[in-house]
Amino acid sequence: MRYRGNFLKSGESFAAKIPAASSHSPLFVCASGPRGVDYREKGRCRVATYDQLKLKEYEYWMLYLHANQGYLGRAYAWLKRPGAMQRFGGLKFKERDELWDQVLHEYENSVGRLWTPEHMNYAWLGNEFNTHLGHGHLHLIPRYRRVVSFAGVEFSDGQWGHNYAPYPKIKLPEAILFAVRDALKKELR
Repeated sequence: MRYRGNFLKSGESFAAKIPAASSHSPLFVCASGPRGVDYREKGRCRVATYDQLKLKEYEYWMLYLHANQGYLGRAYAWLKRPGAMQRFGGLKFKERDELWDQVLHEYENSVGRLWTPEHMNYAWLGNEFNTHLGHGHLHLIPRYRRVVSFAGVEFSDGQWGHNYAPYPKIKLPEAILFAVRDALKKELR
C-alpha cells in the first residue's frame, strides 16, 4: 500500500466525527473510500476511541495519535484544563513549560528515532467549534522529504516544501494505525 498527499481523487472523501473526548466516544468513522466504496455498507469500517489512540498522559497534557496518518506519526497534545476558546497565548506558565520541556521534546525525539522526519509543523487552530468549542490542542505534524516505509505501508508527503494543509484524509487499517501507536508509545517511555 502507498499513501500520498494526492491519494484521494476529486470527489472522493473521508468524513470524520470528533466528539468530546471520552474513553467511550468514537474518534473517527470512515464514510467512503477510493473509487466510491462505502465501507459502512461493506462492514469494514472500524471505530477507535480516544483511549485507544492515547500515547502518553502528562500532568497538564494528553498526547494522542491522530487518526489520520497522512503524515506518519502525526499526533496532537490536548490541554487537560477544561474550557472553550483556549488561545495558545493563554496557556499558564506550568502548561507551557510542560508542553515545551517534556511533551514536544519527548515526542520529537521519539518520532526522530523511529522515522527521522526532515521537518516538523505545528498548528494551534481551535476552529472546529462544532466539535470541541475551540478547546486548546496542538497538532504535531512530521514532514518527510522522502517516502517512509512502516509496517508494510509506504507514506509519501505530497505537500513537502509547502503548507501541510490541505492534507490527505487517510483511513488506515486498524492494525496499521495501532502499529504506529504502539511504536510511538514504546519510544515515549
